Amino acid sequence: MKRKSLGLLSCVCVGLGACSDEPSEAAMHRAVATAVNKFYQVQTAAAAFLLPRGGQIPPAPIVSSVRKIDCVPDNGGGHRCNFEVGINGKPSGKMSGRFFKQADGTLAMTD
Repeated sequence: MKRKSLGLLSCVCVGLGACSDEPSEAAMHRAVATAVNKFYQVQTAAAAFLLPRGGQIPPAPIVSSVRKIDCVPDNGGGHRCNFEVGINGKPSGKMSGRFFKQADGTLAMTD
């Protein structure tokens, strides 16, 4: 009987976790990488305009890791999540952002 209860409990927990709309760590990683890339593109365009001819633009940062700490539903839709991010293999500390699904179903991040 104890095994059946434990099995049922684990099935319920997995089912509830799958039903929650909280973003996965992998989806958050893709969303953070996309946001960092867009920010870099804007900064690169400004730098290209301001730098003297032949000036060096630094290489694009690479989001090497994202570790979800916690998420709570956000009043504006989506979830407000705390996470740690690694850029170019180095930890850059804890961050917070709002994650939401776009019309095409992909996850996006904003402040």
